Amino acid sequence: MIDTAADSGRPPPLREELHLFPGPMSQDGSPTWTLRDPATNQFFRLGWREFEILCRWRRGSPTRIAELVTSETMVETSAEDVQELVRFLLGANLLRPQGDRGLARLNQHVASTRLSWFQHVLHAYLFFRIPLFNPDRLLKKGLPWVQWAYSSRFFLASGVAGLIGLHFITRQWEIAIATFSETDLMTEALFISLAMILTKAIHELGHAFTAVRHGCRVPTIGVAFLMLLPVLYTDTSEAWKLASRQSRLAIASAGIVAELLLTAWASLIWGALPPGGAKDAIFFIATVSWISTLLLNASPFLRFDGYYLLSDWLNIENLHERTGRIGRWKLREWLLGLAAPFPDVALHDRRTFLILFAWVTWIYRFFLYLGIALAVYHLFFKILGIILMTVEIGWFLIRPIWGELRAWTRPEMNLRLNRRAILSLTLLAGLIALAWIPWKESVSAPAVLQRERHITLHAPISARVAERLVSDGERVSQGQPLMRLVSEDLENQREISRHRIGLLSWKLDFRGGAPALLKRSPILDKELEVEQTRWRELSRQQEQLTITAPYNGWVAQVKREITPGV
Repeated sequence: MIDTAADSGRPPPLREELHLFPGPMSQDGSPTWTLRDPATNQFFRLGWREFEILCRWRRGSPTRIAELVTSETMVETSAEDVQELVRFLLGANLLRPQGDRGLARLNQHVASTRLSWFQHVLHAYLFFRIPLFNPDRLLKKGLPWVQWAYSSRFFLASGVAGLIGLHFITRQWEIAIATFSETDLMTEALFISLAMILTKAIHELGHAFTAVRHGCRVPTIGVAFLMLLPVLYTDTSEAWKLASRQSRLAIASAGIVAELLLTAWASLIWGALPPGGAKDAIFFIATVSWISTLLLNASPFLRFDGYYLLSDWLNIENLHERTGRIGRWKLREWLLGLAAPFPDVALHDRRTFLILFAWVTWIYRFFLYLGIALAVYHLFFKILGIILMTVEIGWFLIRPIWGELRAWTRPEMNLRLNRRAILSLTLLAGLIALAWIPWKESVSAPAVLQRERHITLHAPISARVAERLVSDGERVSQGQPLMRLVSEDLENQREISRHRIGLLSWKLDFRGGAPALLKRSPILDKELEVEQTRWRELSRQQEQLTITAPYNGWVAQVKREITPGV
């Protein structure tokens, strides 16, 4: 490896394929530049000092470069600043490897990035992308055809359409509610799925066309799977090379604006259409657009459009990472009494807002990931659901907490027992005790006891109680006799049917000796068949007079007046 502490040799050369673009003004008004690595499509923001150092990169040792920057510019620079930049460029693999040690360092970096089969499976479940096609040429050809969508007239017309559509919705509110309540689940799921596909396609095209309109290249449109849920994505990372913050804001907000414009026109069309399937379909497009925008894309707590909008508006790159460091700094100060310096001097003036933003982000993500874990548990069969829920909770909830606890034990933290640390440990022990100690052996809560199954048994025909075999509250098994009934009328009918079967059978046996019986032989056969069917039906009714339990259970109640002889 290159010895960055050495002061005699020149730093290693930069890779030749790197690109440098002018960047936006920093917080203090100094210029910045953006360094792009085309191999990884990563962008790095460089300050004024780093840019001046790179301009003199091959003009000597770190000490010599620092002297040149200080003498030729207004930027005070030391050899340590140059060495720090060398370390940063080495860590980002932006320098050409020099000699065997440089190649060994590069191989070591490649080996450190290799994942085990378990990590591959875990990362594939949590997030992976499938690029579909390169749309850049089509976007450039199609841009003149959609220029009208960026005109002030179209935005004004969309605003008027949205107001008229809102008026239609308030006037037809009952129809809007009925669309949700009266649509069957399969049709509703189909409409929502189609509406999501349409709105997200328009969302991504909004990003793509706006990026091309501002001179950026769009290399990929594809499908990303976030915890196996498919979402469209557009690679607009070249927006980082734009120096204009307004241009970056336009690209970041284009998807949300496209969905809101779609909502406005869909609401207008919905109000003008007569009742029917087309009106229902347009209604789902109008509602899905703004609901998905508010719940997903406009949220700054995840890396969706709202995050990039807030980041560009505040002019703070890597917003989550930087606010996370500030939030942890304040948390360590409160809980452990650590007197560490503020981690980001450039953001010191806005630290209160950034601390609150970091903490709200943590709370939002905690409940979001917990909800996703519970949803995964219920959506899949139990064994897979438990495994996936454990992965969700372990990766998104336990891993960050465990990493922070491990950071507290590092030597550079210089953690010592003090009043705040003792108070925090005491509160933590109290919370653990409250969670695990069984303060009560029983829990009282209002409840309603309901039967799992209930059936009322009746006599199948008019009958008399012969024998009652069970009483209230008795446990019975399926098929167990509960009561025996008798029916004199049924017995008489069975007796008559038995005699008729015997008479018809006798006539058929002796039909050969009586010409009259032989002539009526087919009729006698049919009469015998009918009578035998009647006999079987009467016998079935006779069996039903013994009432049995249809399933295992308890006898809830037997009427008191049901006694033998009734």
